[in-house]
Amino acid sequence: MLNYTTATMVFLAVFLLNRYAWQEPIMGTALLVFFFGFYGQRLGKRILARHEPIFQTGIGALVLSSAILILGTFIYYLAFLPSELWTLFVLLAPVGVWLLTPGHKTRFHFPNRDLFHARRHRLNRADLILVILSILLLVALFQLIGNVEIFDAVRSTWERIPHAVLWLFFLLLSALGALAMKGHERSFTLPLVMLTLFLAVGIAALVYPLGFGFDSFLHQATESHIAQFGTIDPKPFYYIGQYVVVLFTSEAFTLPLVLVDRFLLPVLAAVLLPLAWYFASASLGSDKRAAMFSTLGVFLLPLSAFIVTTPQGLANLFTILLVLLSLPYLSSRECPSLGSLWLIGLATFAIHPLAGIPALLYLVLMTLRTTNPPNQPNRTQPASRGLRNWRQILRACGSKFRRQFPTATKDPSALLPSTSLRAGGMTRAAIAPRSKATRNTVFFWLVALLGSVSLPTVFILNALFSGLELNFSFVALTPTRLIESLHMDLIFQSGFNTFLDFVYIWSGAALLAFVLITIYILVREKTMPRDLFLPALMAMILFVNYALMKSALDFTFLINYERSNYADRLITLIFFFLTPYVALFLMRVWHAVRARDTISRTFTLMILVGLLTSQLYLTYPRRDNYDTSRGFNTGAADFLAVDYIEEHAPDDYIVLANQQVSAAAVYANGFKRYYGDVFYYPIPTGSALYQFFLQMNERPSREIMQEAMKLAQVNTAYYVVNDYWWQSERLIETAKLEADDWLAIDNGKVHVFRYNYINLR
Repeated sequence: MLNYTTATMVFLAVFLLNRYAWQEPIMGTALLVFFFGFYGQRLGKRILARHEPIFQTGIGALVLSSAILILGTFIYYLAFLPSELWTLFVLLAPVGVWLLTPGHKTRFHFPNRDLFHARRHRLNRADLILVILSILLLVALFQLIGNVEIFDAVRSTWERIPHAVLWLFFLLLSALGALAMKGHERSFTLPLVMLTLFLAVGIAALVYPLGFGFDSFLHQATESHIAQFGTIDPKPFYYIGQYVVVLFTSEAFTLPLVLVDRFLLPVLAAVLLPLAWYFASASLGSDKRAAMFSTLGVFLLPLSAFIVTTPQGLANLFTILLVLLSLPYLSSRECPSLGSLWLIGLATFAIHPLAGIPALLYLVLMTLRTTNPPNQPNRTQPASRGLRNWRQILRACGSKFRRQFPTATKDPSALLPSTSLRAGGMTRAAIAPRSKATRNTVFFWLVALLGSVSLPTVFILNALFSGLELNFSFVALTPTRLIESLHMDLIFQSGFNTFLDFVYIWSGAALLAFVLITIYILVREKTMPRDLFLPALMAMILFVNYALMKSALDFTFLINYERSNYADRLITLIFFFLTPYVALFLMRVWHAVRARDTISRTFTLMILVGLLTSQLYLTYPRRDNYDTSRGFNTGAADFLAVDYIEEHAPDDYIVLANQQVSAAAVYANGFKRYYGDVFYYPIPTGSALYQFFLQMNERPSREIMQEAMKLAQVNTAYYVVNDYWWQSERLIETAKLEADDWLAIDNGKVHVFRYNYINLR
């Protein structure tokens, strides 16, 4: 075992050399892994004292990153984020971890838990074949996907990725399913699940060299601006948590910011999700083999939430990790402690409030529900645990008041006065716990009720303070509209394609399946701990919020097809809060089929693998007989158009272009031009400049461009048309009639039209 002081001194020496002299990304990657691995495991020993190192490292790294995230966010709003701050964080982190973990001692009285290891045994031939087959399939998939590079604007990722990838994924998941069904080789199966999950959520990061999506370009530009200047004006009220994580990783360990941003979420999801799922499942059940099989459930989640690094995506990951890690505490009051969970919840809020508010609401409900009165100790820990924690804190601070706490008693009620207050024959010691329990129950349901309208309330208040137009009406709140918004009609749709029929039946039925599984587990699981109803209650609260935001709120400051975007994100969170019951259900499935014949086990496994493969296909934008993605990715021609305009335009100009071209402009040039409140490209979509862009798309005219130039008070404007628009030919020919100049870029993939302001007076 490495000596902590020696390892720290060597690490810091190499870190400083690489930070200020070598600046080698490979060395930086190794230092990053050591930082979160070594210090995360040390911190994890404090949080999960009786568990295996693999879980200690995972939870420790998560808590350590949450602490850095929260501290960095606080400093940003207080002042700014200089580059030297990240070096200071790395230098102080070992000291902070050492102070929190003196000698790895713990006073928590939890039983030893062996959730991962198995008895020493030989790897049998069947398992060896499955492991080797899985590795070969992973190599083949990495090679196939790695050979794909998408530079053009396409609607669907699957247009360029060979169809063989889906079949290989099916075979890989089948091999993993067989390994997980046997459940013995967890030390092989869990890493293979992590690698497979990375492939599933990392395709976009691997095949789009220029970047994927729209929001990621804006966030990368913001991160670059903060890295250069330490802040951005005006300071945003959201997203800083992600910026802190990206900047800390990039600046401290000398890694390219763009690559850090691109791979951050897929890598974290691939490593932490299977680990947390298995940890939660193993804590809920007594059979580690069933828990390993249950871990395949990570592929049933809406994985599209993790394919590109955005604040919403990162906050989604923290939310589901919070839900999974809370299960041991809810079931038996085991670690991680409530304090660690609160730290993760606060980090989620610092990343994105749309996920952070539900996370904090869940923690408030959990705190009220699980805070027991003094004479009702928790099931697996002594009632004096709270007193021991406080004595430890007081002793660490050198307080002289420690002697006031008795050490011989295990009963905190001994601290109460011995005098009895007669009230119907009850003493003060009997009255106090009951009144506290009643008060907690009242607060619990009051918080749940208020939480059901919390997100619409926040949006309304934000609109009032920011001057955005937002309408609210209960008249629009109808069951028919809600059912239509869930797209369950896909269950009954047929496109005469067996594979796609199966895929879209699952797409329409996934949420319903999660709900039915939850109801089944809550009704049939007789031994389930009573507090495990909390995630289901939270899902119900989120559905009420979803119903209000989807029907009663009208986000008029957004364009039509984006107005349901915020509400739709809550569906993903509902999935996450229902995952505990899916985990329990999969464990029940394993117990039900393990004693059956081979045909029954194989049939069950094939159905599950089919669902997992379907979920992979649904993860990325699609273009088929059932669904066509609305958007295109930002292509090389978009960047060429931006570069041409920047090179040939005067100092002051505006551009009317779609979101893909605008994303390329922000990525390439940052936020370099503002004319009052008007950005020189038409973003966001609620801006006045975007309305002029929509008018140009109906019928291009100089009059519209004149009005746009008058708004920004500039003399030059550009109109950009992409060739994939359904009416691009008409727009191009019409724009040529009045434009002062035009140019076709990249064989006509993009047309750029220039307009000069003419004073008509």
